[in-house]
Amino acid sequence: MKKIFAYGLLLMVTLAWGVSFVSSKIVLNVIDPISLGFVRYLFAFGFLLIFFFAKKETIRIEQRDILRLMVSAIIGVALYFYAENTAVSYISASTASILVSTLPIFLVLTNFILFRERINRIKMIAIAASILGVGFVVGGGIDQLTWESIQGYLFMLLAVAAWIVFSITTMELRKRYSNLKIITLQAGITLLVLAPFAMKAIEPIRSMPLELWGHIAFLGIVCSGLAFYWYVYAMKQIGTVMSSVFINLIPVVTVITGAIVLQEQLQGMQIVGGIFIIGAVMFLVWDDMRHLRKAKEQFE
Repeated sequence: MKKIFAYGLLLMVTLAWGVSFVSSKIVLNVIDPISLGFVRYLFAFGFLLIFFFAKKETIRIEQRDILRLMVSAIIGVALYFYAENTAVSYISASTASILVSTLPIFLVLTNFILFRERINRIKMIAIAASILGVGFVVGGGIDQLTWESIQGYLFMLLAVAAWIVFSITTMELRKRYSNLKIITLQAGITLLVLAPFAMKAIEPIRSMPLELWGHIAFLGIVCSGLAFYWYVYAMKQIGTVMSSVFINLIPVVTVITGAIVLQEQLQGMQIVGGIFIIGAVMFLVWDDMRHLRKAKEQFE
């Protein structure tokens, strides 16, 4: 029963994170990327604090982890959302979602470069297919290529790099602190970093219609709050590998939502590129499942 519930939660996470790109695109028509990041995390931080105090967490962090926490928040959260929001303001939500789905591929490459983790033949094929897919996504819109779209692609690349920093720094923190403590402190630091920049554009924030505040509440409370807990719970019930299968479907949700809400259209080559990228990540997941199955058989 718990596994069925976990699959249901993963479905909601996939829907929420897929729709989030479209919500961001809508809000970015009124406020700038930094302001969106600030108000999004204003909602997220307030929501997380409720659970933080309910669980009687403390803000105490070992001195050796302070710099790691600061880097994870400033680069992995604040810079990531600034880069992603800026990218979404320049390119379609669908394209941005497809490009950000390359994260697992870049993590494999980063682990190889920094930690000398072995890349087998299957992973090499997945990396090659993903790079080819990115080429199709970018090249498929070549007839609509402008300086703005080029900036959008570059900012998405920056967002991917920022998330890799987040993954590496947060991995070490999770060995000593709860997920709730980490993300609440990261959210607080993110607010402090973004606040001075957001205050310069306070007037557009004040004059936002109620509908846009609904989108921001959804981004902060649901996407940066609830969805994270649902995802962590699901991972504990069915494992990281199976959870990743659902997360890889986020671009599909974004493409469908973008077409319905924003009337976005992908070129044929971009759709092919998206299939290559999602297929490459699914290939990685299958490879992990294969190794886990072998390890289990040897253990038994």
